[in-house]
Amino acid sequence: MSARQNTVVDRWTRVGLAAASGLALAAAFPKFDLNLFAWVAFVPLFFVIERQPLSRVFGYSWLQGFICFAGSLYWIVTTLHNFADVPTALAVLPMLLLAAIMALYTAAAICSGEFIARALAIPAVVTVPITWVAIEWVRT
Repeated sequence: MSARQNTVVDRWTRVGLAAASGLALAAAFPKFDLNLFAWVAFVPLFFVIERQPLSRVFGYSWLQGFICFAGSLYWIVTTLHNFADVPTALAVLPMLLLAAIMALYTAAAICSGEFIARALAIPAVVTVPITWVAIEWVRT
């Protein structure tokens, strides 16, 4: 396998792991309520962002957040369809837009935590929880 093919495979593997991380985190919340997934959901994402440029850290983190929020905000489609008579296909669009916006918070938290970890030469598992809580505080 050539180096270029290896890079493409590696990139798609990283995308898949970031997506799996988002699905696992979404499954930790109600309707699925597999709350033990919350303890391991970020492991694939931390593997994905290791030694990546910050632009890719932001992208992979955004993808993880988008998939997580798209899975968690499913009720918006049901609400718009049942109570506002919006066709289901059209009701998906505001849900996806909100998931994309909310994913920016996830990307900002992970990327800033990774930036601080690199600047201070400490593990990201120390800095990311702090930046996550800070971003959640700003979000509220």
